[in-house]
Amino acid sequence: MTIARFLVLFAILFASPVTAQTDYSKLYVFGDSLVDSGNAFIATGGAEASPVDGFYAGRFSNGYNFADYLSTSLVGTLATPALLGGTNFAVGGATTAPVPGTIPGLTSPSFVEQVGLYGTLVGEPIPSDALVLVTFSGNDVRSTINMGGMVTFTDAATSLTTGLNLLYASGARNFLITGSPDIGLLPRSVQDVGAIPGRLDELTSRSQEISSLFAQTSAAFAGQTGANVEFFDLFGFEHAVRADPAAYGLPADLDLTTPCQVINGGIPQLSNCTKSLYFDKVHPTTVVHQAIANALVAQLSGSPAAVPEPATWLMMIAGFGVLGIRLRRARRTPSLAI
Repeated sequence: MTIARFLVLFAILFASPVTAQTDYSKLYVFGDSLVDSGNAFIATGGAEASPVDGFYAGRFSNGYNFADYLSTSLVGTLATPALLGGTNFAVGGATTAPVPGTIPGLTSPSFVEQVGLYGTLVGEPIPSDALVLVTFSGNDVRSTINMGGMVTFTDAATSLTTGLNLLYASGARNFLITGSPDIGLLPRSVQDVGAIPGRLDELTSRSQEISSLFAQTSAAFAGQTGANVEFFDLFGFEHAVRADPAAYGLPADLDLTTPCQVINGGIPQLSNCTKSLYFDKVHPTTVVHQAIANALVAQLSGSPAAVPEPATWLMMIAGFGVLGIRLRRARRTPSLAI
């Protein structure tokens, strides 16, 4: 490895993200490949997220993902996969509601199934001062890629409510829930259905729709239980980054369409990806993951600096809603949402 490549590796993997002002004892993670820190890699014997193709340490990126950076900021350690004794239960390919056989690759545990995995592997209450990160919905949208016309995500919203209630019953009181990225802009979507008139626009609309639905579901859960809930609009954040990458610490000339991954290129794949949004055809690069984590930490800390102001956001993209909806509710007598 050259000195230049080493410096890039060091700068990306060990750069200090924004420091959170809120103290949490632990971070629990449930979700899909955006936040999987190695469960799919371990479960498949290295077939998924293989380092042969540049995936780093079982992550679906060329470095750490935003769950890792968030965990480092909040509790001082990386997000460790549950299959190695950690508290990250996310698995690449997962959907909120069970949708077997529709996502190429893994048949992965849904949200409720991941909560069940937590019960099996951990089986003890979640501390009330811990934070639970929930990142699903992208694969729920991807599962509709071959469908035209109207679709519904009612089952996904129901599963989100069920999973949140189960975690609340297990002791969790602090939740950070993210929406879907824009599936219509994924290089994989462009490759697979770009030739079908209107399909990419449908996927973008569905990404927005499920994000809005999850925001409403999160608000209802917070209101009915008194839990501290933050909803982060990942769809909105992605579009804000696309509009002005430099505002989020990314190169102004960030490549928004072309993956930087070198198949069979091994690791590390860092210096070739410092100016890319996408590592492979689905997942962002580690520098983008860190930008997401910084925005998450800023929202948890009550700082508006990492997200666009509502007026700016509405001017950029009409109708998408306010980025980073704050859903904290005053505590009252707890009751499970239905």
